[in-house]
Amino acid sequence: MRNLKKIVVTGASGFVGKKLIEELLNQNYLVIALINKKDLEIKASPNLLTYNLDDALNQGSTILDSTDTVVHLAAKTHSSIKPSKKNYLEFKKVNLDLTRKLIDKAVEKNVKNIIFLSSIKAMGEESPSGALKESHTPNPQDNYGKTKLLAEEKIRELCSKSATNYLILRPPLIYGPNSKGNLRLLEKLINYGVPLPLKDINNGRSFIFIENLVDAIITSIKDKNTISGTYLISDNEVLSTPDLIRKIAEIKGIKHRLVNFPLKYLRYLMIFVRQKKKFDSISGNLIVSNSKYKKDFNWEPPFIGDLGFKKSFTKK
Repeated sequence: MRNLKKIVVTGASGFVGKKLIEELLNQNYLVIALINKKDLEIKASPNLLTYNLDDALNQGSTILDSTDTVVHLAAKTHSSIKPSKKNYLEFKKVNLDLTRKLIDKAVEKNVKNIIFLSSIKAMGEESPSGALKESHTPNPQDNYGKTKLLAEEKIRELCSKSATNYLILRPPLIYGPNSKGNLRLLEKLINYGVPLPLKDINNGRSFIFIENLVDAIITSIKDKNTISGTYLISDNEVLSTPDLIRKIAEIKGIKHRLVNFPLKYLRYLMIFVRQKKKFDSISGNLIVSNSKYKKDFNWEPPFIGDLGFKKSFTKK
């Protein structure tokens, strides 16, 4: 264990964290998993050590000693209450304050690299004509996106005053086997044969398969150029909402029930039931350019075309 490259992962019990740790162990890294009161559902390994995140941040802690890279995945992504000052403080506590404490400790311990998983929501909820690029001005719309952007700014500020390199990755919606959220809800509606009045939508959305994201993170860990910067990361493919429905249904061997419905009236209906934000997310454009990351890191997503969707939605 002494000669292995040491990687510390926060948010280790989450959807991305568990898959990242699994692959890091496969590639013979020494992994320190930082969790918060949850059991880590991953096969035990002599190269895996688990600690409480708060313990790692305590004064005098040696958990981050001799660390090559900290991959910071821990985040608050959802809230059970409506947007408000209280709601904002919930997001700030985890997404900004915790990040600041972690980076302070990493800098103190002379950690070589920080990789921060931000979100495309730090940029906003839609793309202009064409695709979002790193050069576009961020315009986050909710407390999650706003606190992620503030965390990015704090990382740049703290790392610029130290020898610690930083890499910020902004992915769009992450999907994979057992993922939750809107894609899984859409899959259930397709399974139940619910008519979906979305056939008239003509948009473009970017996604990223979890194994592509994990591959990009590990590519960043291996990079010898120690590039500091902020990057958008995604699959190569862009899909409209109707094409996404058709793809999931085809993979599952189910006949989709897309139906025509005037978008103007669908929008009015969603506003009436207080679901305008959801309507905007399924009808709007959110296209991400991954060209800068691909160029700087000589990277291509290993899962292209339908491969990621087939691994995610094929009947078991």
